[in-house]
Amino acid sequence: MNNELNSVYLDSFKDAVRSFQDALIAPKNELSRDAAIKRFELAFELSWKLLQRYLREQGLDCQSPKSCYQAGLANKLVTNEEVATVMIADRNFSVHTYNEKFAEELFSRLPKYQAIFDDLIKTLEN
Repeated sequence: MNNELNSVYLDSFKDAVRSFQDALIAPKNELSRDAAIKRFELAFELSWKLLQRYLREQGLDCQSPKSCYQAGLANKLVTNEEVATVMIADRNFSVHTYNEKFAEELFSRLPKYQAIFDDLIKTLEN
């Protein structure tokens, strides 16, 4: 990313991803599971807004998480379309609904989402 302001956004995203990762490696119980889900939601929000900023610098426009991730996929900023698509759907469901069964299912998918975030950081740093 080019300028100092974008570096601040990338640093905020990296901090959120580290926090998310810390929650994932904590001993699992209901509290740590729920913390990991909330930290995932925060990292996700920062990820799509970071994508939006980066893509705007490239002359592209996206207005929503889904459109920004689609543009990120098209521009090789995000590489795993299948996981990214499920991640977007999971985030949308998790912020609007709380359900124990879904929380367990989502928690089991979170490491895949961590990998997407890690890949995005590497791509944007290069």
